[in-house]
Amino acid sequence: MTRLNPIIKRDLEVRSRGFTLPIIMTAVNAVLFLIGFLGSFGVVSQMRLSWIADPHPMLGIYMTVILTEFVLILLISPIYTASSISGERETGTFDLLLTTRLTPVNIISEKMISACVSVGVIIVSCLPAMLLPLIYGGVSVQSAIGLMLLFIPEAFLVLSIGMFVSSAGHSVVRSTVLCYAAVVGLITVPVLLPVLTKPFMLEQGNRLSYLLAADPLLPVFAAVTRQVGRPGAVRQVLAMTGLVPDGAFTEHIILISVMVQLALSFALLLLAVINITPGKRSWKKYGRPQE
Repeated sequence: MTRLNPIIKRDLEVRSRGFTLPIIMTAVNAVLFLIGFLGSFGVVSQMRLSWIADPHPMLGIYMTVILTEFVLILLISPIYTASSISGERETGTFDLLLTTRLTPVNIISEKMISACVSVGVIIVSCLPAMLLPLIYGGVSVQSAIGLMLLFIPEAFLVLSIGMFVSSAGHSVVRSTVLCYAAVVGLITVPVLLPVLTKPFMLEQGNRLSYLLAADPLLPVFAAVTRQVGRPGAVRQVLAMTGLVPDGAFTEHIILISVMVQLALSFALLLLAVINITPGKRSWKKYGRPQE
């Protein structure tokens, strides 16, 4: 662990001195608390008018807060890795890293750990906003924390995408744009591809629908809908697009998705290590090299 300290310490010190992390935390929590307060106020006002205490609308607000937070985490995560290597190349410090005793594995792992710490702080800071709609119960605190932990492998996948893209580039702007494009593609392609190819498939079903396991939105949506008492929501949404995977797949979609996405994450990190290893390259570099 002593060899992991230098880059992690430097990255965390730089981020702690800046205002980016506090601003992001404040903005994310402000959005979530706004949704929670306004939604709760509307539900409580309706209860006063009808004299009926129904907790189900509060669960709907809880689901909205969860999905909003998760989308924001997906949008924020690339900031912390898309510039990890390409930023070092832009400033001319990457070659200095290669002359140290740090190996390419050390460089990638340390930068990933520092990025995971920053994103993890943002996720944990949102816990009070997650629990606000649960003032009338319906979901236990333990279940809400468990759902929050599910954000970690999904954010790890997005961070890995950013690290892979950054490892092949010289430009921070291009790395960031490509990372966001890859994240959008990962969310949309597993849905669009099976839908577009369904007319050409046999009646037994479209096997491309199993690509949905790579979609980071799917396990979180499946978990939160089960918590609020809508276990069949995933199957209903897929049926609206004409996709009906077998029951075993939808029943264990959370576990399957997490395993597939973790495997994809480590594969991307391995490619990132290859990209920064002198004399090796898994993907052609883009951007203008430093003179």
